[in-house]
Amino acid sequence: MAEYADLEIIVGTYEEILLAYRVTVVGEEWQMEESFTDHSHLGSIRNVAVSKRRGFLASGGTDETVWLYSLKSRRLIGSLTQHTGSVTYLQFHQGSHLFSCSEDGTLCLWKTFTWECLRTFKGHKGGINCVAVHPSGKLALSVSKDKTLRAWNLLKGRRAYVTNLYRVADLVIWSPTGDNYILVFGNKIEVYLTENAALTRIIEASGRVNAVLFVTDSLIAFAGESSEIEFYDIVKDASQHKITFSSTRTRGLCFKKLPSGKEILISACSDGFIRIWNVSLTTDGITTKCLLQHNSTFRLTCLDAFVNVPKQPSATRELKTKNEEQQSEEETLSPLPVKSKEHLSKRARHEEGVEITKKKKKKKI
Repeated sequence: MAEYADLEIIVGTYEEILLAYRVTVVGEEWQMEESFTDHSHLGSIRNVAVSKRRGFLASGGTDETVWLYSLKSRRLIGSLTQHTGSVTYLQFHQGSHLFSCSEDGTLCLWKTFTWECLRTFKGHKGGINCVAVHPSGKLALSVSKDKTLRAWNLLKGRRAYVTNLYRVADLVIWSPTGDNYILVFGNKIEVYLTENAALTRIIEASGRVNAVLFVTDSLIAFAGESSEIEFYDIVKDASQHKITFSSTRTRGLCFKKLPSGKEILISACSDGFIRIWNVSLTTDGITTKCLLQHNSTFRLTCLDAFVNVPKQPSATRELKTKNEEQQSEEETLSPLPVKSKEHLSKRARHEEGVEITKKKKKKKI
């Protein structure tokens, strides 16, 4: 009998399809079963993000729209149409807020449940590639095609400072403690101290870096235009471990700790393959083992995962009243900003085009 691993993997595709897979374990064999698909987007999907606490899923793409879903109730919630350019990056913070950035040069802050746009940060003179929120929630960093790094004071809702960069940065990532942050420029990864913005490490990859994450506060994993995932210790300034596989372009990485205590690394590649590795971190080094390899048959563009932590009975939960539960449900079902007429007409034209294409194919047959 299959046992659920309390893990759901979400990937976006170039073909405008959003896919979700639920992971099951039969004996020692790991398997993936499709849990849902969605074709709300009118363009390729650029980024997906999952709220760890609430189970909200957000996806953004070239259609300038952010679509919202509930992984717990298995339903589409609605869409956000604030941006006027491709949505390039999404990040949830503590389940209470969502950050979105776009090629229109704006960074938006959204309140979950009500999905109200609390603030739009402007200042970049080019499209924003990535945003990273400090673990404290007080500061955010954004990098743009205008070759600048901008820091935003989230408490006061205004720009903190601007740093001119020597070239366009693709990604910006905070460490788990917020003591360091990373900037990615093509195949170079630069590590900075948050305290004084001092550059401490420059790591050169064998190819362009498309995805990087912190495994621990001192250990990162990165991958991109090559057939490997590399683990690198930024304190020791040394490569610790490499995973080699057949795919040549990794589009997304995700590191998760399951309720069972097992630590896994998930990767999504443009050739359609999703892989899960068991990662063992010991004083003797790092060991990895491939637990699952699945071909989605789509061109994958991004990845995230949701770990469904089983509820443990507690006195606090037992004291939760029915009124509180009802209020929580009402917040979840709060109406979203109405979609613009332009967006609805785009959707109608898209569906009409799909129907015409289907009829043409039938005639050919």
